[in-house]
Amino acid sequence: MSGRPSGLEQNEPQAGVAYGGGLLYTQTARGTIAAWDPATGRQKWSLKLASATMQYPPVRYDGLAYLHDGRGTALALRADTGA
Repeated sequence: MSGRPSGLEQNEPQAGVAYGGGLLYTQTARGTIAAWDPATGRQKWSLKLASATMQYPPVRYDGLAYLHDGRGTALALRADTGA
């Protein structure tokens, strides 16, 4: 959690984007998943999954962020913390 306004890095291409529960979620082609406060631009959490690539945008439902790792496996993370 950075607490400061930030953006996607130039080396993080092809970000899929989803919105839900007051947060914006991004997943990049290199497997970086992040949650953002769209009102302030501040990143709430971020993590890099070694096995994840972005083929489809993340989906938020019922407190979870669902992702596809690009290799046939679905992942579910807590939408508020990324755990």
